[in-house]
Amino acid sequence: MEVVHNASGKHPAVIFQQDKKSQDRPTSILVRDFYEALAAEIVRLLREERKRRKLSNYAVSQRSGVSQSMLSLVERGLRNPTMELLLRIADGICIDLPTVIKKAQRTLKKSKAI
Repeated sequence: MEVVHNASGKHPAVIFQQDKKSQDRPTSILVRDFYEALAAEIVRLLREERKRRKLSNYAVSQRSGVSQSMLSLVERGLRNPTMELLLRIADGICIDLPTVIKKAQRTLKKSKAI
């Protein structure tokens, strides 16, 4: 295992080298950077969709059972959402979370952020 910094130099990324026992794993994975960027993009897309549908934080909060303050913290990047929280928010917006995740992955691949 090796720790390196991404292009911006801000966040370290862990690279796992392929060992002889696990030939099916990729040679190296920028684990931390990828998941941080993916989570941020998922949240951005959920917020964008909430605004596109003209839903307030209050409306999504009532539909999802997520407090307005937590929703606001997540949307502003001040809290890292759990999978359960993302599912609840997506449900409150009436959008399919797997679709959002796929779109976020495509966006990251296009931007070559990782």
